[in-house]
Amino acid sequence: MSRYAHALGVGVAVARRPRLWVPALAAISRFIPNGWVRGGPLPSRAYLDYRGPAVYGMPLSKVPAAEVIRYLEWCKAFPGPVR
Repeated sequence: MSRYAHALGVGVAVARRPRLWVPALAAISRFIPNGWVRGGPLPSRAYLDYRGPAVYGMPLSKVPAAEVIRYLEWCKAFPGPVR
């Protein structure tokens, strides 16, 4: 499955759950790097290549949509910043 097809599948899974829209936007905003105005709002490819195996043991493009939904449910249950 291509990276774009996977992203679309995850997007559809989240779109079907309106209660997760706000947590999804909050989670996306956490990945936007500081000073993004200079380099764009997306994290670097190096960071994404590191993050997937570090957290899931696989590239982010292979993380199942169900796992993303589970993460967003967790974000909804604990909405504040981690201290």
